[in-house]
Amino acid sequence: MEPDQRPTTAPRRRGGAPVVVALPRHLRRDDIPGLCERLLAAVERSGASRIDCDVGGLSDVDVVAVEAVARLELAARRAGARLRLRRAPRGLVGLLAWLGLRDVLVIEVERQAEQREQVGGVEEGRDPGDPVA
Repeated sequence: MEPDQRPTTAPRRRGGAPVVVALPRHLRRDDIPGLCERLLAAVERSGASRIDCDVGGLSDVDVVAVEAVARLELAARRAGARLRLRRAPRGLVGLLAWLGLRDVLVIEVERQAEQREQVGGVEEGRDPGDPVA
């Protein structure tokens, strides 16, 4: 075989349903390597191009949570996939932004309306006789 005729392998076709990974409620730093290994194995089995990481159940938003998310994102990229955070708590989104990681990750924020917030699309009615404020 001539040097310019090296065998090539076709890139693996990616797609299909996303792999879903949920972080445990009580995340420890020791859990992170196992999570990454499971993520890589699931992507390899499924050929998925996206991993949905549910972080809504985390009891503590701290540096361990940020490390887990960052390492899972790196593992996903190495596997040719992208990580999307689902149900991200406001504190985690803020911490990721503060550390400069907000623009690197795909974050889907789902949160409940607080007591003083109005749910989107709901307008408070007013009596036509009330003065305009």
